[in-house]
Amino acid sequence: MPTSLARLPKELLAQICEYLSLKELGLLNSTAKFFQPVVNEILIKKLKSQQIKQIAAGYLHTVFLQQDGSVWTCGNNDFGQLGIGNYHNQNKPVQVPLEKVQRIIAGGYYTVFIKTDGSVWACGQNNCGQLGIGNYDKQNKPAQIPLEKVQQIIAGGDHTLFIKTDGTVWACGYNYSGQLGIGNCDDQTKPVQVPLEKVQQIVAGDYHTLFIKTDGTVWACGRNDSGQLGIGNYDNQTKPVQVPLEKVQQIIAGGDHTLFIKTDGTVLACGRNDSGQLGIGNYDNQTKPVQVPLEKVQQIIAGGYHTLFIKTDGTVWACGRNGSGQLGIGNYDKQTKPVQVPLEKVQQIVAGDYHTLFIKTDGSVWACGHNDNGQFGIGNYANQTRPQPLPKYQKLQALIQKLQEKVSQASNTKTNIPVLRVDFR
Repeated sequence: MPTSLARLPKELLAQICEYLSLKELGLLNSTAKFFQPVVNEILIKKLKSQQIKQIAAGYLHTVFLQQDGSVWTCGNNDFGQLGIGNYHNQNKPVQVPLEKVQRIIAGGYYTVFIKTDGSVWACGQNNCGQLGIGNYDKQNKPAQIPLEKVQQIIAGGDHTLFIKTDGTVWACGYNYSGQLGIGNCDDQTKPVQVPLEKVQQIVAGDYHTLFIKTDGTVWACGRNDSGQLGIGNYDNQTKPVQVPLEKVQQIIAGGDHTLFIKTDGTVLACGRNDSGQLGIGNYDNQTKPVQVPLEKVQQIIAGGYHTLFIKTDGTVWACGRNGSGQLGIGNYDKQTKPVQVPLEKVQQIVAGDYHTLFIKTDGSVWACGHNDNGQFGIGNYANQTRPQPLPKYQKLQALIQKLQEKVSQASNTKTNIPVLRVDFR
């Protein structure tokens, strides 16, 4: 190593290393001990940028947003919902040609993206205008939606809603049951305004929509054939009507069922219950919210026909349909009451129609359930009844941990750090 390089300030070396690829940094780390203290820190930083920020799940596809703003997708791609420019299914995550993404949303067979500049993009199925681009043409690459100042997007089965920064709500897509809340049953290919103000949260099921207003009131519209609107009857609603429920802090919508977390921590559920997805111990549909026998719940996630709960102690519980192993409990038996999933330290869960993914506190990603379209991203098509780690992110976490150990060793000793060979090929 030339002595001139040894005289370079650490800060300058770090700046130079920032411009190197992971492969180049790995080579430098493996062959030049002089660079290791700086390179290890830069490697950790770059590897952490590949950690998962968010996951979204459609019916049969999965979308991963990394910390660096890149998006990766896998699973079913019949309608171009993976956004990779073709219609081929993928059993390993493939990168979407879209940068600087800050949020991802998955509908039934489509995907929506919000970029850091505020622009909104979408791809996939568009037979009802759910992409909001003014036509019915499916898109296999992200196309821009002509809507500005969007702060939140919600996707149902075939309909999409937007909350703008001014608090107004807009909707497009399938509207056969009145799920857009615009007073009719006409599909919309471009976002139109919903006559509801001061909305702070929206959730969408397959064909129904619920809203929480800033005053704490809950409103609902759309299909109600299973009582999923929680209004005490089975009548569809084309405009939002108030749900007789107070002090609600969070709503969660599954395919045809709805759950509510109240400010006192109690959980209530209504709607379709043919698989026990309400978690109330039976298979009876409910037209009004009834209490779920589970306490200290901090997060709920609803799939098409199954429901998962994260409790304040970090444990995960699940109920509902389990024909593909989507509950992650090691069998295919549906559950009418929440049972514990053998997975700890879970911080985020997403659920598709028949598959479930978990992000643990260490950044690793796990999946169970239906995988015949490759929606797990693990390189095969085998269903799993227990959560299995995704190799890409498991290896990433292991490498970060090793590098952090090297940095820790370096801070505690003045001797040369042992060579850690890193291969990013």
